[in-house]
Amino acid sequence: MKTKIDKQKLLKRGWKELFWTFPAELFFALDNHKEPWTKLPHLHINYKVNRNLHSFTIKNEEGINSTLFKNGAWNIKQVEASKSSPLFKEIEFVLKSE
Repeated sequence: MKTKIDKQKLLKRGWKELFWTFPAELFFALDNHKEPWTKLPHLHINYKVNRNLHSFTIKNEEGINSTLFKNGAWNIKQVEASKSSPLFKEIEFVLKSE
């Protein structure tokens, strides 16, 4: 499982970046939604300047956030629990990409 992100690959896959925060933020929702942070479900990545993953969360259809990665560690139980999500393909991509 990776702990760095490839921002360019994620942007090509439809992730959207927000610039007003630090660490930087990326969001993803299905259908290449213009403002994925407003759509449910969605994924949310915080990363540091050196591309190190800071946190990775999923907000489900009910608006509940679950942490997939934080404090340098993957939450394997939550990753496994997310397998039924329509966003799991993107979760796998982040897990495997660098």
